[in-house]
Amino acid sequence: RIAAMPCLICGAPSTVHHVTATREGVRITRSDFLTAPLCPVHHQVQHGPHESGEALGHGSFASLYGIDLLAWAFSAAPPEFQDSAYMNSLSGDYVKRSLGIGRKAA
Repeated sequence: RIAAMPCLICGAPSTVHHVTATREGVRITRSDFLTAPLCPVHHQVQHGPHESGEALGHGSFASLYGIDLLAWAFSAAPPEFQDSAYMNSLSGDYVKRSLGIGRKAA
């Protein structure tokens, strides 16, 4: 589903970028549901101009392109994932607050 979408930045054919950190650099566990479509240039290019999420880091990527990859990936995830035990188990209250999630009452 995500791989079929165009790159969020330039519209070129994309690869799947797994979002593993917040824009502040807080690491989160990799999930196949927290992904965003980015072309190879905006996904993985490490040398030359720093254009990619991998080279820039999520904070600089968000500042440069105006896209918070974690927020985008969360909004694109299926509703059942957004309400899953994984999301409720994310480490760090900051991550939960930034995505507007909290632990459900048992």
